[in-house]
Amino acid sequence: MQARGDIAAHGAERYVLGSCLVDNEALVRCVDLLGERPEVFDAEPHRVVWAALAKMAAAGEPADIGTVEAAMRADTHGRLVLTAAPSLLTDLAAEVPTPANAGHYARIVSDRARRRRLREAALAVARSADDVSQDLDAALVALRAELDAANDRSAPASGRDLAAAADFDAQEEAAGELPAGVDLGFAPLTRVVGRIPRGRLLIVSASESSQGKTSFALQASGFVAASGGRALVCSVEMDAQSGGERLVTQFTGLALRAPRALREDDWHAVAASLTEIPEGIWVDTDCRTTDEVCVRARRWAMRLGGLDLLVVDGLHDLQLEQRRGEPLRTALDAAVGALRTLARSLPCVVLLTAQPSIAGAKEDRPPVLSDLRESGAIGQKADVVMFVRRPRKAECVAGRWQCEWWLRKNRNGEVPNEPIRMDFESRWARWRTPLTLPAGRAALDGGQG
Repeated sequence: MQARGDIAAHGAERYVLGSCLVDNEALVRCVDLLGERPEVFDAEPHRVVWAALAKMAAAGEPADIGTVEAAMRADTHGRLVLTAAPSLLTDLAAEVPTPANAGHYARIVSDRARRRRLREAALAVARSADDVSQDLDAALVALRAELDAANDRSAPASGRDLAAAADFDAQEEAAGELPAGVDLGFAPLTRVVGRIPRGRLLIVSASESSQGKTSFALQASGFVAASGGRALVCSVEMDAQSGGERLVTQFTGLALRAPRALREDDWHAVAASLTEIPEGIWVDTDCRTTDEVCVRARRWAMRLGGLDLLVVDGLHDLQLEQRRGEPLRTALDAAVGALRTLARSLPCVVLLTAQPSIAGAKEDRPPVLSDLRESGAIGQKADVVMFVRRPRKAECVAGRWQCEWWLRKNRNGEVPNEPIRMDFESRWARWRTPLTLPAGRAALDGGQG
């Protein structure tokens, strides 16, 4: 006899699958929460349906009863399931109260999957303890490994699977089907970190607020778009008008600090110069939560055939899903983890702008990794972390502020002891190659100027 919790989990699985069959946005949300591996579902027919749904979501194909049935009939296991239960898909779609609650049921499915893995780990540990031929220390090591695997929210992958996936990506890059990383367009930065590999999470912060983080993100997006790529900017800090003004200012050279004060001739100049803004950049100012960012990013990726760069401007301004009594760091860790998973699944580079801690902003010194607000949750999951610093004794030369970029984390790469120098034109909110460099250093060719 099934326990009440198992019956509830079985119903949650059906609600998740039914919601995904009738609403593609629900499918995107559930893939973000559950991943693509079918083992997260308990019932075997549900695993087969989810495998078809997840595969279609990854390929950017529309999913409904007809398309999923066709995908299942093309697979041996799918044909067996449909033969045993011909009305399975229509029954799943008919049972859905509302697809708006798909995220709630997906969390129930995820929780039950983790509990099953914990139960399996406990059984494996018990068998290991009963095996008198096994060394006790080895049994304890196995215990820790099993518990760590059960506590991991993502499904484990073998080293052979990971190596095969890496080799497949390398083959695609060599064949020209997948560009070898994303160039953000800043020559001084590219000299140090190179092209950012897809699937990486890049965090940009500052020693103080209002140092040009958003300008950096928009400028990088513009370079990616101008190079033939596709960039999406999800901004929590800006409204639509502010985002438009920043784009016009950066890419046309027209300062729009007070747009209402512009004369009629100025507006004609603005309209004539709009063609200079790259076509491959989109700005979304309606995102407020991590789930909304993930859903919109996947929707745009499906519509455009993929993304090269996703910017989330205002990490600390996102409305986090924080349970009662849960520390902010835990909720922030979950948000950053979801965005890192998104980067790998699209795949694209995800650039987050983050606020500095109050303590770090008070001191005039080179920033360190702990200067990130809630740094423990963010720094561990990030692949690259950079800070922009404008020294309090910085000079303004020809309208450019001489600034320092400090690289504080570079996974699988070099972390220099000296800053990367770039100038910030505050009038146009643009980053430029430095006009003046320290003695003994050669001039750098300039990213976007």
